[in-house]
Amino acid sequence: MYTNRQEKLLKYLSEVRAARVDQLADEFHMSVETIRRDLIDLERDGYIQRTRGGATFNKNRAKELDFDKKLASNQAEKVEIAKLVCKYIDDGDAIAMGNGSCNIALARNLAQCKENLTIVTNSYDIANLVNENPSFTVFVTCGILRKHNRSIVGTRCIECLDQFRVDKGVINVDGLSIFDGITQYNLDEAAVASKLVEIAHTKIILAQSSKFDTIAFSRVCSSDAIDYIFTDWGISAQDVKKWSE
Repeated sequence: MYTNRQEKLLKYLSEVRAARVDQLADEFHMSVETIRRDLIDLERDGYIQRTRGGATFNKNRAKELDFDKKLASNQAEKVEIAKLVCKYIDDGDAIAMGNGSCNIALARNLAQCKENLTIVTNSYDIANLVNENPSFTVFVTCGILRKHNRSIVGTRCIECLDQFRVDKGVINVDGLSIFDGITQYNLDEAAVASKLVEIAHTKIILAQSSKFDTIAFSRVCSSDAIDYIFTDWGISAQDVKKWSE
């Protein structure tokens, strides 16, 4: 789990793409030694790449980050995103939900504030959370259980999802790019997300602002296939304008 300083440092690098260590030290009013230690932590998780005297934001990384670490990070932002999404989900809706840390926050919120939802998911974590609401009907796909994040993937999962047509699909993503589309690191996860896009009338993405202009390894769909994107206030005004258009 990152400190608030490290999260701001990562956000800054995602915007400027490259910076020198002394430049970062001046920007954040920190010592060069502190900045270097922070860069070591960020590089270990695949977010940046250290260079001689500085660092660059790793936009095209293919590394899938530790899932439990993602669950623990930026919880306040994920809770606020989930609360906002709940306003766009009606009692009685049929929803397909992919796995993901923001989606798990949404599942917890749905179980507390909605009634009579029908939920299809490939996530054991999400299934357990929404099953706490006795008015919900919950379907869990068959398939192969990934140990990395406790999601179900594979051909059987895709075939199972193909049996459903839902009002809203909540798709988990690792990267959002206007030109390169919606992407994920893992091929199997991307295939499941693509099927969620296909079976849902309304396509919804929950994503922290750090995922914008990030390109992961596996393409899910084009950017214009998505109807709603919910994010936090860390998104730049430029990105808001681009995606709104």
